[in-house]
Amino acid sequence: MVRLTATQSGQIVNLAEYQYLSVELPAAKTGFRWVLTKKPDPRVLKFVDRRPAVVRADLLGEKTDEFRFFAVGPGFTSFALTCMPGRDVAAAAATFTLTVKVSD
Repeated sequence: MVRLTATQSGQIVNLAEYQYLSVELPAAKTGFRWVLTKKPDPRVLKFVDRRPAVVRADLLGEKTDEFRFFAVGPGFTSFALTCMPGRDVAAAAATFTLTVKVSD
């Protein structure tokens, strides 16, 4: 499994087919939530699940929300996760973007 944090936003990551990707972002503040605002191409990368805020000892006790993806086929895709109140994208507190290249 490849693990990324907010510091890798905007990068390109290489995955092998059938490899998992975990994105750990700072837990959303009260009234906000992380939303998958741009979905990846499901032929390349499938969204698996979201694990709500957990405390990670290796991140100095910071709470993180984890989003997991699975590389299903070769190709390029991208996605965006946005921390926002309700459905108001204009009031977004943060955005995480990533481009993924999956090789067979």
